[in-house]
Parts: sequence; structure tokens; C-alpha cells
Amino acid sequence: MAVFILAPLGALTACGPAGGGSAAAGSSGSSGAAGSAATPAGATNPAAGSASPAGAPAPTLNICAVVSAAQAAKITGQPYTVAASQTGDWAAQCAYNNDDATAQGVNLTLFTNAASTWDLVHSGAHSDVSGLGDKAFWDNDNTLYVLSGTDLIQVNGLSSEQASEALAKPVLDALH
Repeated sequence: MAVFILAPLGALTACGPAGGGSAAAGSSGSSGAAGSAATPAGATNPAAGSASPAGAPAPTLNICAVVSAAQAAKITGQPYTVAASQTGDWAAQCAYNNDDATAQGVNLTLFTNAASTWDLVHSGAHSDVSGLGDKAFWDNDNTLYVLSGTDLIQVNGLSSEQASEALAKPVLDALH
């Protein structure tokens, strides 16, 4: 099964808690959460093309503002100190890691106008998740997908389904 991951949208912007935070994630290097944001060779972006109509509004939700590095650390048990934000025409993402990229990095992504993408990603071995968004599933590649209206939330990089669900909930709450 192919795993769909947000392709790099440009330079990452470090986001931290109010009053400061680390700016160590200023690039999309090859390690940690920022490095895992690249789309694997041969994979396609699930929100590109027909999944995101031309002229679709860009996401207005800043994922890193909704879930800070400190909140992500508390939810996942990982020592996150860096929350790096990316936004594009069809997606917004926050990549979490620590200053030296030794934590289990995770990407939290919101794809807009991506309802048609559901059928594309909802294939292969997976287990449906109830009580989260309109529809949700956890796949065998440790990725959670949550559909809420036409928005698709993807949590990629954690080995815990429960932690992934807990990380997606504040984004769902912010959407409504």
C-alpha cells in the first residue's frame, strides 16, 4: 500500500510556544519529522490534481498554533521542542521533533477540499476508527487518516494509533 505524505511546500518556518521557542527546524533536512515530509519516489500527493479543485482556498488553519510542540510532546510522550510549519495551496502541515532530531518525528497535515482523496487512501490493509471525524482509519504503515467534511487530516510518523488519534482531535475541534 502506498503511503501518501505531504510533499515539501518550501522552507519550513519554526513555530514555538508564545514567548519563544527553538528555530532549529529552519530547513527540510533528511532527519526527523521535517525530513520525513518528502513524498516517496513514485508516490503521488493525495491532495493534488482532482482532489483539490483549481482555485480552492488555501488552508487558513495554522496547525502549529493549534497543537504546539509542548502539547504534541504531552500527547505523544515524545520530547518535542520544535514545531515547523508549512502551508501551500491545498495543505497545511506541522512537523514535530526535538532540537537534535532524535525524537520519533511526526507530521500533522490538513488537506483542504480533499473528500475525493478518501477513496484513494482508504485502500489496502487498514482498520476503521470510530468516533473520529466523519470517517477515519489507521493503516498498516502507521498513518491515521481522518475525513471531516471535505478536509482530510493525516497523522504520520507515530507507532501508536491512540497517540495519533489524540493528536488529530485538536485539529478536528479547530475545524468546527
